This record gives sequence, C-alpha cells and structure tokens, in this order.
Amino acid sequence: MNRKWLLSEDDYLKNNYNETNKETLVNYLGRTWVSIQTRASRLGLKKMSITLSNRELKIWDENSIDYLIKNYQNTDKEIIIKELNRDWSSIQNKAFNLKLKRDVLNANAINLINESNEAYYWLGFIMADGHFSKTNQLQINLAEKDLEHLKKFATFVEYKSKLNKPNISIGFSSIKEWLVDTFKISSVKSYQPCDLSKLSDDKLFSFSIGFIDGDGSISKRGVLTIKCHKSWLKNLNLMVSFLSKNDNILGKINSENLAIIHINKIDVLKNIKEKAIELGLPILSRKWDRIKESKMSKKSLTLKNKNICQELFDKELTIKEIINITQLSKSQIYKLKKEMSR
Repeated sequence: MNRKWLLSEDDYLKNNYNETNKETLVNYLGRTWVSIQTRASRLGLKKMSITLSNRELKIWDENSIDYLIKNYQNTDKEIIIKELNRDWSSIQNKAFNLKLKRDVLNANAINLINESNEAYYWLGFIMADGHFSKTNQLQINLAEKDLEHLKKFATFVEYKSKLNKPNISIGFSSIKEWLVDTFKISSVKSYQPCDLSKLSDDKLFSFSIGFIDGDGSISKRGVLTIKCHKSWLKNLNLMVSFLSKNDNILGKINSENLAIIHINKIDVLKNIKEKAIELGLPILSRKWDRIKESKMSKKSLTLKNKNICQELFDKELTIKEIINITQLSKSQIYKLKKEMSR
C-alpha cells in the first residue's frame, strides 16, 4: 500500500525540489525517485537542473530561451552570462541548437544618443523609415536613389562595413533603454507612435525634419506633405505646428484611412529649410532642393512690387518707363497704383 504524502513532506518538496539533488531528496523523504517525481508533477513542480554522468546540468526554461533569442545576437557576452547564470559554453550550445548567431559589433549605435542635432535628425528619420526588431536590430531599407543619403547615416554611426545597397542593420541593445525611456519605442511603431513629449526646441525641430525626410514629400510646386498611419495624427500636428509656428495647420484622416498633413506656404517652408541648414542637418537634397530660397510667396511678391512702384511713382516716371523697369504689365501697375491710393 502506498504511503500517503504528508503536508510537511509536500512543503519540503516545494521548498527543495528545484535545487536539491536526487540522492538528498530520496534519503530525506525515504521514498523512491519515481514516487517523488510523480508527487512533484502533481504539485506543479519542475527541476531547473538535472544530474547527468555525475554532472549537474541546468534545464533551459521558456523564459531563459526567450531571453536568449532576443539578446544572443547583439548583447554583450558578460551581460548574457550574468542574466542567465550559466557558463558561456552552455549558452553557445543552446544558441547553436536554436540556430542563433552572434553579430560582431558593426556600428556605434551610441552616437544616436549623443544629444546632437544630427542625432535627433536621424532618430526622426528612423521613426519614419526604420524598424526596431525583437532581436534588437535597427533596420533601415530605402530605395536605390537614396543610397547616398543612407551612407551619411552609416558614417554617423561609424558603420564598419561598406554600404553597397540601400539597407542597413545595426544592433541597438546598447541604447534600447534610452530609446524606451525617451520615446517609448515599440517594434510595431507604425501603429504605436513614439512619445515626443520630452522633445523641444532644436531637438524637436531636428527630429521633425528627419521624420519628414523619411515619411514626407515635397511636390514640384513646393508643397510639403506628410502621410502615414492614422495613429500618428497627433504627432504630425505637433511637429507641423512647431515647424510652421502655426497651431491652425492641422492634419486629417483621409479616404485611405491614413493621417495626412500639408504645409503649402513658401515663406514658411523657406524658413524651415534655412534653419535646417543652419543647424547642420543632413537634409535629403532631392526633396528640399524643391524649396527655392529665391522663390517668393504671392503676398511677398506683391508687397515687393508695390514698394518698387511706389518709389518709381514718387520719382514721377511714366507708366511706360515703369513697365520697362519692373517688367510688370500695364494692368498690374494700375492695380498696384489703385491699392497704394487707398
């Protein structure tokens, strides 16, 4: 007849089954190993180590395996050993069985948090066009026409390989804590927008320009448009109102169910471009070249012509002479003269 398990024996088993070796358990409880294993199973207990050929081996649980999958590729060796409390050979063997590979440090991601304007530009660009993988890889994939621009990013993070294609992947585990604390980043950032509440002044400006270079476009007519997932609408409104110094420029959700926002005032865009250049940001030239510093808004051009005509009228020049000097039409000059007389 099987001997009934006592509460005191169950308590002992709960407190000792995980770390106590087989012989000690058998001797203390006076039961067979099969009986002890059966009871432990009923109590939901699992051993974290086993003895094989007089050598104690730790069992890999789901949490340890999950940690290894997420961190083996890029996390420092010493950190992994400390976190898993295992020797490196055991960790390497498990990684081999899981088909995991370690990357040699191929860039200096820490440059992205050096608080410079360029760092915030690239962070904005990454939030638009980059991806934070669950294996702590920061990936950017661009079109072939933007290879030269990506090379600027590679230079900034001291990428150690030659960049021949417009895609790059670097480990970001060294800055992950900072990114989470500052931006509350997510591996699904397209649907879960980052937090911009800690950014202001030149940091927010630089970040916004980077985001525009990633997700924005500038038409041949000089209209800036940003379009992305609808969850980013709040951030779009924040960035554009800051850049334009106008809280009345607001985005909307369009027919494609995407967030979209525009800046179409040439004077505003010229000021934005001038400041971006002043801050030394590596702006994407194929977009910003469409904002001509010499181009004037209709309002500014009218004011300029009005001032010129006023000066010429004061000198008592004839209409024909004013036409020859300003290259304005007769009707335009009469219209300006009428406005000046009001």
